[in-house]
Amino acid sequence: MISYPFIRIGCCCPSCKTPIEEIKNYCKRLYQDRQFIENSLRYSFSNGLLEGQVNRLKTIKRMMYGRAGVALLRIRMLFQFT
Repeated sequence: MISYPFIRIGCCCPSCKTPIEEIKNYCKRLYQDRQFIENSLRYSFSNGLLEGQVNRLKTIKRMMYGRAGVALLRIRMLFQFT
């Protein structure tokens, strides 16, 4: 179990004793994702920059939907990223 001052991982398990179904489901999902949660707290790596570039490209494509082909998209991308 990993223990941080602000969060405690490992308290949720598949045999949660609460009678409330929503809390049982929440605990079950936390338990299934525990490795991902621990890694996000342990390491400082992030793909935020890449996600931002992908989001920007998708926004440009959405704005151009139905207007033109690949040539205009290329020009627009080059103009937007500079």
